[in-house]
Amino acid sequence: MLIAVCLSCTDRRPEVDPLSGEVSTDHRTSRLTDADAAPLEQARRCAEAWGADVVAVTVGAAPADVVRREALACGAGRAV
Repeated sequence: MLIAVCLSCTDRRPEVDPLSGEVSTDHRTSRLTDADAAPLEQARRCAEAWGADVVAVTVGAAPADVVRREALACGAGRAV
């Protein structure tokens, strides 16, 4: 059995230009959010109980690498 968890990569400290309202993000502050960490933990617990594997899936450029590494550190068997 395989449990897939879709994760998003979010800038935890976006900057907003006070004049134009333009939002700029920085890949150095992009991380796995608490809202994504909770389902990942639940999937890990279910996988342990059911004898399944957890695959974390995310899409993106450089910031997505950070999310994949964090997912592996949180107990995902694979990160794509």
